[in-house]
Amino acid sequence: MPVRVYAGFDKLPESYEKFFREIGRDNFFLSLNWFRNLVGTALDPDAELRLYAVERDDSGATPLALLVACAPAGRDGSIFSGRWIGRHTLSAMTNYQSIEFAPLISPDLKDPSGPLRELIAYLCAERPRWSLIDFNLLDPQAPWFKLLSDNFADAGMVVRPYFYAGKRFEPTEGLSFQTYIANRSNNERKGIRRHKRQLEEKHRVRLEIVTGPESLDEAIAAYEQVLAASWKQPEPFPRYAAGLIRALAESHALRLGLFYVDDQPVATQIWVVAGSKATIYKLHFHESYKRYSVGSILTAHMMEHALEVDRIQEVDFGLFDGPHKMAWMTKLREVHGLAAFNPRKAWGVAALLRFDSGKMARVLLKKAKPVLKSVYAMIRRSAMSPKIFLILHGLLGTR
Repeated sequence: MPVRVYAGFDKLPESYEKFFREIGRDNFFLSLNWFRNLVGTALDPDAELRLYAVERDDSGATPLALLVACAPAGRDGSIFSGRWIGRHTLSAMTNYQSIEFAPLISPDLKDPSGPLRELIAYLCAERPRWSLIDFNLLDPQAPWFKLLSDNFADAGMVVRPYFYAGKRFEPTEGLSFQTYIANRSNNERKGIRRHKRQLEEKHRVRLEIVTGPESLDEAIAAYEQVLAASWKQPEPFPRYAAGLIRALAESHALRLGLFYVDDQPVATQIWVVAGSKATIYKLHFHESYKRYSVGSILTAHMMEHALEVDRIQEVDFGLFDGPHKMAWMTKLREVHGLAAFNPRKAWGVAALLRFDSGKMARVLLKKAKPVLKSVYAMIRRSAMSPKIFLILHGLLGTR
């Protein structure tokens, strides 16, 4: 099983078309269209794309596993972002736009242990050697997660799994929209009905869901108009969103929701539908219409389409948790990362020490909080140094 390194997707043999098509059918975030848009519109200028392919030793270069990677590591969205970890580092091809990642494994492969062992052995033997290899946005329950960790350790790397984020989701198999919405809070349901009625009494209201290439230019323009009027900062990569919407439409995974009031777009959402799963990926609303909860009205409309038309079996709310997500999703799963440090490289040792010291400091602070809170209470009742007071205030996050 030879390992080959390709510098771009256009360099891959024809055999990879079927490989990507089968993997992307159930997961758009591992599809060729996803990676092409991410690399083409949101790759840092100094980044180098590296495709590590494990192939059968045959004339067709049949792919068994593929790792879409990038050097150096530490881009925005990585736990190493903002830290100087050296140039010779490698990471998964992810950034702050990504919500999941995995090594791509052929669906025809019953046992991925052999190809993954070859892949990791190759990575760890490359010259010059990598100081740090970081894969984030991984599913810790996937069978390949432990294989990656064990193979890195066998190759002499110091491995540190880590928690990255939580992801809210809702199982919806066989669930009607009527049943789903009945299980939301009474305040949420009444608020959506009341605000929609208030808008309909004074304005012309229209809800649309774009799924294909028809009128895509107008839909993209409406999406970007809402984004410009929202509270969110402009995208640092201005071509990314339009490219994503087109890539989703080409993959038959697009659900672009648009909420119009008097023909003006006031809310928009991008949902990604692949296989039996939907992901709520992007949400924006016009700041002037915030009091009408236009985002919640559109979410309910999109959810109804997902359950009644697409018959989705699971909906997730992307990365990170929050009160607004808890209102729609009741379950929470963890997303992890895996960092492999090279103990034979100075930068690898430095990055490892910083990683471990930061983790240890957080653990010690958690254990020391009860004592610190008692000291904090004493200081508040005394005339002790304001400087010490402020330090403890910051450590404890006390209000």
